[in-house]
Amino acid sequence: MKKRLLRGLMSLSLAVLTPAAGIGSFMGNAIYAEAQADYSVIFDAVFYVEKYPELRAAYGRDADKLYKHYLTYGIKEGRQPSAKFNPQYYRTNYPDLQAAFANNWRAYADHYINFGMKEGRVADHVMEAGAADPAVSYNVKPAGGLATVVANPPDAAGFLTTTDPSQVNAVVASASALTAGRKMVWSSSVPKAGAPLKAYSDGSILAVGWKEVIGNRLCTFTEVVIKDGSQFRRKLTGDMYGSPLRQTPTQMAAQVGAVVASTADFYAYRSVGTIVYAGSICRFDPNLDTCYITNDGNMLFSYAGQIKTLEEEQKFITDNNVNFGLTFGPIIVDNGQARAVPAYALGEINQNYSRCAIGMMDKGHFLIMTMNYEYGYSVATLAEETQAMALKGCAKAYALDGGGTGEIVFGGKMYNRPDWNKERLISDIIYFVSSSQ
Repeated sequence: MKKRLLRGLMSLSLAVLTPAAGIGSFMGNAIYAEAQADYSVIFDAVFYVEKYPELRAAYGRDADKLYKHYLTYGIKEGRQPSAKFNPQYYRTNYPDLQAAFANNWRAYADHYINFGMKEGRVADHVMEAGAADPAVSYNVKPAGGLATVVANPPDAAGFLTTTDPSQVNAVVASASALTAGRKMVWSSSVPKAGAPLKAYSDGSILAVGWKEVIGNRLCTFTEVVIKDGSQFRRKLTGDMYGSPLRQTPTQMAAQVGAVVASTADFYAYRSVGTIVYAGSICRFDPNLDTCYITNDGNMLFSYAGQIKTLEEEQKFITDNNVNFGLTFGPIIVDNGQARAVPAYALGEINQNYSRCAIGMMDKGHFLIMTMNYEYGYSVATLAEETQAMALKGCAKAYALDGGGTGEIVFGGKMYNRPDWNKERLISDIIYFVSSSQ
């Protein structure tokens, strides 16, 4: 009887909705609440247990048990399974869904997975009244359009892994043509004793990796100096915006012959922020801080709301010869000054999470950092991440997607320890290559 009543109510609700409201795509299924969905695409175990700390006592950090709790109880209670999907926000943003689903929280999850993500609907923050969904353009170029110098495969024999800082010093000394006039972040006095050190140099690129304790947090750093700005690149799975393909960071790094790679913004995980790829605007939504990398190896910022129109965005890209953009944030260091960020839409900034950031020391000279559960150390707030990047002297720094995503790949191998000690299947990386110049 209850199911028949629900069927009748849902049919009545759907009958008054128009296709323009976004419901027409499932008019044939009156009981949409019963639709099957793969809830794993909106579930993040690390986020879930941090969001609901009372679950930790019962389940610890067992991802399978936490996922089972969400399927059995959390989804019906309207709990938030990840930063990507907040059912309360999704309900608030779309009156059409409120009319159809009322307080049936499972139905909101089903709709988002099966339709909302494809339609670019917003589920990770509350939109301003009257705000339109982000404008999306699929004007993208293949990955080959990124290169202005020929990328050489790195010399496998040139990668150094050691625990002896003096060996790293020797590699750095061999790259004096790249480091001349620059202040290197690397110092043989700072690495955690016994932790693996990494180095690579071939005349066109110098990369150094180390682990260091800052403020009782374990940081994994990789410093990179490149000869030409076009050696810093971005890869999207399938070499196109919107590809459904998901791969691990090491898989993508191997495909492009990266010396060093890092996870970026995992753009496909959320529908907010401006995406620029190979100089083309793929998605325009100026409600987040955006980080741009130019073809000459510079890092530029635009703050949330600073660029107001698509035309302004295109002019900024053209005027500054932008190669690609990143959309996570916030901006944490600008003009050499650490920024206090009291609130931000992404990244659960005031909670302890694994963190990832990219900084620029000077043009063509970059620093990547992750902060993870490793060697018994815990994770960090955004303020602690900011402090670490500022301490290292970054002129600019930008927060990337952390949590279970943040990872550095050095010489084709995972260098830091991501959450669960397992690589995540994602949509994009940033990376550095060797060149023939």
